[in-house]
Amino acid sequence: MNEITKLYENAGIKPLPTCNNCNMLDEYWSNGTYCSTCKCDKDNDECNIANYIYPPFTAEKQIYIIKWLSDKDDYIGIHYDKHKGLFNIQTNSSGLYVCNEFEQALASRVNFIWQSLTEAEQNEIRNIL
Repeated sequence: MNEITKLYENAGIKPLPTCNNCNMLDEYWSNGTYCSTCKCDKDNDECNIANYIYPPFTAEKQIYIIKWLSDKDDYIGIHYDKHKGLFNIQTNSSGLYVCNEFEQALASRVNFIWQSLTEAEQNEIRNIL
C-alpha cells in the first residue's frame, strides 16, 4: 500500500467507483457522499462498475497540507537529495520522512502523526482531502 492510499484510509475517505469498460463515470458530491452515474453507451449488462480509485492527491491539496503542517509545528523543511533521488520532510517535532516521490513523502509525514492528532486536527486534514 502506498502512503497516499494509507492517508485516504486514515482519513476515512472512500474510493470512487469507475467503469471498467469505458472510464466514463460521472461523479459528483451529494448529501455528504459520492454518487456516481455511468455515462457509458453500453447496456447495463456490458457496463461493469467495479474498479475503485481514490480522489487525486492534487498539488492544491499538498500545498494546504504543507501550510497546515507549518502552522502546527512552526517549521517544515523540505529537501531533495538529487544523488539519492529522495525527498526528506522534517518538522520541529519530528525527524525525516524519506520517499522517492514528493507526494508519498508528504503523505508519509501526515500518516506518521495521524494517531497523535486531535479529532479536530484529523477533521482539518479530512477537509483538505
